[in-house]
Amino acid sequence: MPLCPIDYDAPLSEAGDYTPKYYKIQELAAKYQVPVLKWPEQPEETRKLAYPPVSIQQYLTFEDLLNQVPSTAKFQMDYPVNIENLPMNNDCGQSRGYTLYRKVVPFETGATFIVIFSNCNLSIAKTSKQ
Repeated sequence: MPLCPIDYDAPLSEAGDYTPKYYKIQELAAKYQVPVLKWPEQPEETRKLAYPPVSIQQYLTFEDLLNQVPSTAKFQMDYPVNIENLPMNNDCGQSRGYTLYRKVVPFETGATFIVIFSNCNLSIAKTSKQ
């Protein structure tokens, strides 16, 4: 099973399967472990199934979903604020869920707009003239 970005370089895949890194860790641990311990039996990997195709009958756009967010949970800030410091929940911020950050970036004709996303809730926007 191929690794998805969140699994990258992890000893177990998202499905719980062993990766080459798992076996390397096991090999190194056995080599340097004092006293030598007996390893537990390794559970079998789970059987994977493919779901049949699904026909989508209805859907909501991203904007439709955003319009369902109550106005008390929407904030306009002059600068980026991490979720723990959002002015909500008696100034305790947001402890779980999703946060959408938006920024209108004016750029000149002929400029290139690049957005780089990571799985750490970080986005970087750059503009450059061509």
